Amino acid sequence: IERHFDFSAGEIAVRVTRNGELSDATVNAQIAGTTQNVAGGRTYVSATSNPRVLKVASGTYDVTVKSVEVRNAPPHVFESVVVNGGERTSLEHAFESGIVRIGVNRSGALVDAVVNVIQADGSSAGGGRTYTAASSNPKEIVVTPGTYTLRIWEVRGDDRELPVDVAAGEIVEVLIDLDL
Repeated sequence: IERHFDFSAGEIAVRVTRNGELSDATVNAQIAGTTQNVAGGRTYVSATSNPRVLKVASGTYDVTVKSVEVRNAPPHVFESVVVNGGERTSLEHAFESGIVRIGVNRSGALVDAVVNVIQADGSSAGGGRTYTAASSNPKEIVVTPGTYTLRIWEVRGDDRELPVDVAAGEIVEVLIDLDL
């Protein structure tokens, strides 16, 4: 009986962009149809690491890409990716995002406030604090394109809630004066 086994490795090269630029994401290869990871890494935003190249044995894999930069971006899964020994399989995924820039003041003075971008299902797409320094007020939050509700709570007690639409590649600036 003669049997032949091919243990030669192949490569999965995953390039990730966001709004046309290289983007930071995690990349994981699982044996197809399972959750068993066999290789993984991050793309970062450098051409030296994006595309992220994963060396794997010949076989069929599901490859999951998750954005590090856009918290509410759903993971993207490439299913049943076939990898042959000695060959490179190239994949590419493009995330889209926009930025909500939220500034909070009272009569022109910067205000320490908690800001939150709420999705239609009520979950948070991102948030943070504005503080009283120009380095943090306005606060920028990167989200997927869509319609959101902004919730702003001044640390001293005032609050506001308002809708905002975010388009891909756009910056939406929202400046709130709590005295108005």
